[in-house]
Amino acid sequence: MARVYYIHEAVRSGGYPNCSQIAEHFAVSRKTIQRDVDFMRDELRLPLEYESSQHGYYYGSPVDDFPIFDFTSSDLAALFLTKQALSQVRGTSLAKSLGESMNKLSQVLDGKVSLSWSELDEAFSVKQSGVVDADLKLFGMIAEAVLQQREIRFSYRKMGAKQLEKRQLHPYHVGEIEGGWYVIGYDPMREGIRTFALQRMVGARALKKSFERPADFHIGEYLSGSLGIWSTQNQQPQLGAEEVVIHCRDWVARVVQERRWHPTQKTKVLDDHGDLVELRMRLDSLQDVMRLVLSWGRNAKVKAPRKLQMMVTRELKAMQQKW
Repeated sequence: MARVYYIHEAVRSGGYPNCSQIAEHFAVSRKTIQRDVDFMRDELRLPLEYESSQHGYYYGSPVDDFPIFDFTSSDLAALFLTKQALSQVRGTSLAKSLGESMNKLSQVLDGKVSLSWSELDEAFSVKQSGVVDADLKLFGMIAEAVLQQREIRFSYRKMGAKQLEKRQLHPYHVGEIEGGWYVIGYDPMREGIRTFALQRMVGARALKKSFERPADFHIGEYLSGSLGIWSTQNQQPQLGAEEVVIHCRDWVARVVQERRWHPTQKTKVLDDHGDLVELRMRLDSLQDVMRLVLSWGRNAKVKAPRKLQMMVTRELKAMQQKW
């Protein structure tokens, strides 16, 4: 809708925009913009016409206001939640561009719905930490490649690596997970699913080469074996999910009963006062839960599996040696 509103404003101002110009502005394909134009003509009943001498579009009859949609309570909730999601990337270049689009969309409601965005901002908020900046053009290009099922190629610097390496990917999913922006897909060179952080990608481009996304790939299932982005699926021999058991005390005991990190999560109170709680979940990746345990300090003790106990012990020893 942000593109549609942009086209409307550009046409109404007499700029005679064309598909190529608009596509370049949004870093999408001409076909995508052509679909937007068709939507404006067919669904919004806007009198869009093409002037060949000006190489662009204009309105064949006067258009004063952008057409108003019939917003339901669900639509308004979705609109508000989208706006709230921007708070997670506040201060980044992505937030600036998305914020401008969001403001344009909210103008559609002006005078039609009694809704104060500033008051809502005061009433509701979400605090996020460690948010990674993302380039809007890169995100848009990858999102387009996901939708059109086109292969992408890029150079990538692994965490801790000094050199870039050339990679290629059939992108299945792109999105924000715990403050970071990632693309997940099939790596034909390594014959497995891989995850890449957008901020470490260089020179990314979409190819004409297409691929077919597997019907049995579901992002929720792929990430279900971990607390965050790290999954062991298709990266090493799959040994099956492990039962993670953590005993939590004091304030952590209360937190684990109030928050939900994983679908398999279960809690059990072990004393009469709720000061000792057992947390259980089944995970095939232990990296994220290790970091979670370390953040809880003395108030958490890993009971199982042995592998996680060893991971936490090694990390604590390394920290002690450093400091």
